[in-house]
Amino acid sequence: MTVTVYMESLVKARLSKSEQTSIKENFEQYKNDGSSTVIGVSLGHPFFGKDEGLTMPPEVRDVLHKVHIKPNSPKQIAKEWIHHISKGRIPVSNHIMIYANGIKDPNAYLILDILRPDGHTKMLDFEHMKRLKALADIFRESF
Repeated sequence: MTVTVYMESLVKARLSKSEQTSIKENFEQYKNDGSSTVIGVSLGHPFFGKDEGLTMPPEVRDVLHKVHIKPNSPKQIAKEWIHHISKGRIPVSNHIMIYANGIKDPNAYLILDILRPDGHTKMLDFEHMKRLKALADIFRESF
């Protein structure tokens, strides 16, 4: 299986080239590594944690997914992330990446947004989530 990761241009505009490369490469590795997932639930990755489909607003169900990403600060939160992985627990954070995958090619992924900090609060902006779904729909028509 070959995983291909794309990044929405608005996300690219907010990240340095090195951040873009790091996120894309890590996400590609994460999705390639089937051993990190059991029954659709991520068991933890150094960079990615809990991974699941979004259910709210209802329009985004079965299209948008969220994955928790490792926070770099404050240092105590970053240490907790590593501690969870070392104990075999699924790490979570308030830094969340929203993505979608293709229909014809389920191994093609589009990173739509990175919500940090306060990712859980930002996910409650249902109008924004609907806009992300519209972008995902265009991607899914091609992939």
